[in-house]
Amino acid sequence: MAQENNGTVNKTKGKAAITFLIVIGSCCILQFFVIGIVNIIRGYSIATYLPFSILMVGFIIFGIGLPPIYRKKQAISSFFSITASIVMIYVCVLGISHGRYLKEAKGYYDACQYQQALQACEKEAQTWYHLLRYNYPERTAMNSMAEPYCHLEDFNSARDIYKLMIDRYAGEFYGDRAQESLRKLEKGLKIIAYYPDRIAESPLPDFIKEETAAHLDSKHIEAMVLYDIARMYIYNLNCHAKAFEVYTRIIDMDVSEEMKDSARGQILKLRVADDKSECLNKMLIFGETHLRHLVSEYMEHYHTERPHQGIGNEIINPLPLGDGEIVCHERLGGLLKSYRRAA
Repeated sequence: MAQENNGTVNKTKGKAAITFLIVIGSCCILQFFVIGIVNIIRGYSIATYLPFSILMVGFIIFGIGLPPIYRKKQAISSFFSITASIVMIYVCVLGISHGRYLKEAKGYYDACQYQQALQACEKEAQTWYHLLRYNYPERTAMNSMAEPYCHLEDFNSARDIYKLMIDRYAGEFYGDRAQESLRKLEKGLKIIAYYPDRIAESPLPDFIKEETAAHLDSKHIEAMVLYDIARMYIYNLNCHAKAFEVYTRIIDMDVSEEMKDSARGQILKLRVADDKSECLNKMLIFGETHLRHLVSEYMEHYHTERPHQGIGNEIINPLPLGDGEIVCHERLGGLLKSYRRAA
């Protein structure tokens, strides 16, 4: 009799434990979908990996914690199978879609096609799969959207992006990063506000002391102010086309050859940076001869085929246009492409 009572008690405890596991597992699974719905409503993704981790714990409880007799019951087995199938399909779709627009944006950005890069970043930041799960490309895309805006000289839109990130990702790495980027942007905008028509009113750069400025002629001071403005365009505003324009203005001024040579050196650095981002960083270089070939092909493409947004998407030295079909011309195995009408 006592043994029967003990068996009944143990069976009751076992059922209670199994019921507890079912409830915990169900809550772990359902919380993921509830959070997904909440994030669809609020418009951006989960802030941490925790909901996805809890979902996996829920499946472990269902898969391992339940005794075989409960796994065979049709209702529980069907619920487990259907839920697992939905989640697995969902995870597979996430894996396929993960960051695809961001990869396109990086390709456009490296090719200096900033408008297309901006559009791809916007698609990445707004795409559907970011609403249901933590996904770092959403934050990366938001940050990357500001850079094409700066290259396109739309600094107000870049400022709005940084402010949105500060508000949306407060306390996160990307929120702090946006705060720092906004500070640099605001500083740069204050410096370039005097360019190009009010250079004489511009405050002296930090590296020029007033005592030193008293012994310099106005043209020399203006050139040094322009150097500071160009530096802001490069490092604070990420707008290399305008920096190139400012350095060219210094070369055309009536200043010493030393200052002109310094400006030419900065232009050369910008050119090298373009060469590296668009070409050299994507190639394995085998010796000096190969390097010279790569640079020669890139410079030919740069001057005769590549449009430049700094001069209204025009080509520096365009090749003669034909009247045939539009064909694709490739260099370096398809790394550099251009399109023109055949002769």
